[in-house]
Amino acid sequence: MNTKNAKKQAPKKDEEQVKTLQLMSFAVENVRVVEGKNGDVVFFTLLLNDIYIYNCRVATGKNGDFISWPQVKGNNDKYFNTCYARLSEETSKQILFAVQEAIDNM
Repeated sequence: MNTKNAKKQAPKKDEEQVKTLQLMSFAVENVRVVEGKNGDVVFFTLLLNDIYIYNCRVATGKNGDFISWPQVKGNNDKYFNTCYARLSEETSKQILFAVQEAIDNM
């Protein structure tokens, strides 16, 4: 197989093709608050259905807080998720609540 000229990007999926992950279990671990340029940033490890996802982050958008998946910076200065799981709104709220509880108990 000649990979010299092969494209290295995965094909983009239509949002309708990505199914919502069925939650079996989750745990929030290693919550840490780090001082950033624009205020504090909350990082955490998420154990989701027996899979550890390190360096998740709580981000704030126009519709409130959400889970930002781990990212790496590409050669074009854009950021790309290293993993992704579509979560239901209820699951996301439960995880964010667990993160807040962990911060409150620090």
